[in-house]
Amino acid sequence: MTAAAGVDRLDDRWRRLEALVARAQRRDPSLTGGELAELAALYRAVVADAARARARATDDATLAWLDGLMGRAHNALYRAQPRQFDVVAFVVQQVPQAVRANGRLFALCSLLFWGFFVSAALVAWFAPQFARSLCGEAAIEDLRRMHAQAPQAGRSLTEGLAGVAFYVQHNTSIAFNAFAAGMFAGAGSLYQMVVQGLYAGASIGFLAGDHKGLQIVTFVCGHAAWELTALVVAGTAGLRAGWAWVAPGQLTRRDSLRAAKTDVTTLVAGAAVMLAVAACIEGVWSPSQVPMPLKWAFGALQAMLVAVWLGGWRPPRRPAR
Repeated sequence: MTAAAGVDRLDDRWRRLEALVARAQRRDPSLTGGELAELAALYRAVVADAARARARATDDATLAWLDGLMGRAHNALYRAQPRQFDVVAFVVQQVPQAVRANGRLFALCSLLFWGFFVSAALVAWFAPQFARSLCGEAAIEDLRRMHAQAPQAGRSLTEGLAGVAFYVQHNTSIAFNAFAAGMFAGAGSLYQMVVQGLYAGASIGFLAGDHKGLQIVTFVCGHAAWELTALVVAGTAGLRAGWAWVAPGQLTRRDSLRAAKTDVTTLVAGAAVMLAVAACIEGVWSPSQVPMPLKWAFGALQAMLVAVWLGGWRPPRRPAR
């Protein structure tokens, strides 16, 4: 029997493994964490298949093809060669792909955060004592003073840069907690979504009820889409890591975590990029003297940009003539 004839009779999963290995070898950026997990599972299955094939005295051509496939799969999983890092492709393509590949986890984190955000905002609006009890009297009074009126004087360059540095440190610490808490079987990230949603919602609701809603909305609208989405993405990364440990499927926990590594690191890096953008806007643009309507338009533009970026919209291709 020829090698081609033997290959034609192989199980479909062998062909599926061959296709995944080919994509891994050429560093296909669309290869998701789930597909890497599938590659690892198929590799283990093919190793067992090859042992059975030898026991049944399968022809040498088929065994040689199987050995080659196993070798390529092993290298794709455990001996990946370094490649040049493309920052633009990573931000524009790989981060949104990782978010969409983990769409269910992202949706769960979003539902928890925004659900508790809206609920807390409504309760604090009609019952201000709720926000005082949740956030603390000192924090609430600081918010009231900060947003008592619209900015009266723009910041200097030095003050703006100092504000950017502060917001990077502050927002990153919150997002890191949302990610790191996921190591507790993913439950910690879900908890952080609830807690952060409650705190943010209660703060906004209290200020709205205190007749400062216009000031706070005008201040946060420019950077909120980046900052709050980054928090949810960080929570998604923590949940992805925790879930890989809790539910490894057919993989060992080590292989499951290895398969999740690409998605997790991409999500964390993507959250960091979003937080950096948010900090620049919050430190310089948000407290500026720009007229309110322009700030609202800018905020709407940022929200659309984040949605288009993570949603993966592409302009339609013109048909070939």
